[in-house]
Amino acid sequence: NAPYHVGTPANLQRKPFDNWSAKPRHGVGEFGSASNICYWGDFKARDERMRGMRVAYDMNELRRGLVAQAFTLLDKDGDGLVTIGDVRRLYNASTHPMVKTKQWSEEQAFRDVIARFKGARYERGDTQACLDLTLEELEKYYEQVGADIDDDYFSVMMVQAWQLPKQPGLHPGQGWGARKLDMQALFEANMMRDEYLGVADLDNRKLSVIAADEAHEAKVEGWRKAARGGGFSDMLKAAEAIAGWVQEREPIPADAGLPELAPLAANAVRFVRLGGAAVLTMLAEAQDTLIKKAAATAMFELFSVDLARTELSRGDERWLHGLLRHGIPALSGCDDAVTRNKAERVRVLLA
Repeated sequence: NAPYHVGTPANLQRKPFDNWSAKPRHGVGEFGSASNICYWGDFKARDERMRGMRVAYDMNELRRGLVAQAFTLLDKDGDGLVTIGDVRRLYNASTHPMVKTKQWSEEQAFRDVIARFKGARYERGDTQACLDLTLEELEKYYEQVGADIDDDYFSVMMVQAWQLPKQPGLHPGQGWGARKLDMQALFEANMMRDEYLGVADLDNRKLSVIAADEAHEAKVEGWRKAARGGGFSDMLKAAEAIAGWVQEREPIPADAGLPELAPLAANAVRFVRLGGAAVLTMLAEAQDTLIKKAAATAMFELFSVDLARTELSRGDERWLHGLLRHGIPALSGCDDAVTRNKAERVRVLLA
């Protein structure tokens, strides 16, 4: 079904196939030509007839769950819409054929990405229809893509296309990126030397190299005071500062004894370790919508980090209970739809 599946990252930048580009003028017949060139239109006509004879597969809960995971990867800011800004953070439009030939700007290439998921194509001057993408639209797209493939193939397709976490029942290696496979090989090598570096052990080692000093403690304490008794300006600034701070990453020290890994979101771990969850709960319970919105953003950015969630699960259980019983419900009752959406995303992350 790959030719119809044009919306995955591997296919987004392919040039649209011209059905007639491979057919010579003297070509005859529906399934070939006098020169034995078989063009895509032949296969498409055949597949359309075959599709009409098959039983269509529905979008069940398994498929909806996989699509929701893919949507989460696209929706980088967690506002419930995939916008041009989200796409810009994921794709390098400079390699797009239309951009390389200067027929499109990078902005137009990003609009084409959204248009494809809507089952359309970008046309010059078409702006409003290509501004954003909803989860429902992505589900509709994959409902068409997966109509004639079974759940197992659909799962493999989604996991491989979006590099989702490995799903139960897939063959070894399916759904893992090259870097993850390299790490798995490292784990096996360590195990043979009786130094098995499993995932849990790797997380423990990462957390062990992240330290919080007096400057970090003072920073978090300042935000705690602002959340507890500050005015509107202080609380808003605190929430916005937290959202930015927890996204900062640091390289792993060379003497840490760890394999070469991506920089760690160390500040996110420090913030949780120093009781930052309680600070966010207080900010979430503020009366002003702008403060709630900023707190929701900070909460989403913080708990999108795996190590931050791991640190929270190992810390004072009152921090997690405070978030689940007070902080997230306070955001869920906000008038702002984006705030409510992010609160729900955080609730799922912490479940």
